Amino acid sequence: MTKDQRRVSSFVIRFTQHLWKDQQGVPHLQWRGNIRHVQGDQQASFTDLEEALSFIRHHLTQLTLEAAAGESQTEQKLILQESFKLWEGLVSSYTEMMKDTIDYAFDQSDALKSLVDEVVAHTLKTRDLPLGAKSQRISAVLDKLKAQIQALAEKILLLEEVLQRDDEAPR
Repeated sequence: MTKDQRRVSSFVIRFTQHLWKDQQGVPHLQWRGNIRHVQGDQQASFTDLEEALSFIRHHLTQLTLEAAAGESQTEQKLILQESFKLWEGLVSSYTEMMKDTIDYAFDQSDALKSLVDEVVAHTLKTRDLPLGAKSQRISAVLDKLKAQIQALAEKILLLEEVLQRDDEAPR
């Protein structure tokens, strides 16, 4: 085996955020990106971080195969196994990062719900709401807001279930 080989592989990643509202006024967010391998000047667009990671994995595997080209088959296998340890760690940290992101979203949803509940309670306590049509309109708006918060909480639960299934799926 050649002693102390050092090779460099650099990547530039650019993210673009697209935020819009649909016809019902529900906000949506989409991330897009572009990744470029500096030494080879190849590039790819992606809408999923896994696509960017696949691009990086491909180039690093090629770099490793080139570095091990003159070695015996046994040594090549050992070198590749060492290289794949990087990806095992990355998968583990990526999963933890996604879990933390979902937990943060839940916390923010709970905080928003608490804030809305607090404002509504304060408003009801400090104001004598007039009876009649205005009271009904306020009640309808509050009911709609409550339903929207509930729908958001349900979507977050669905996302958490999907991530849980992905974590449990064999690789």
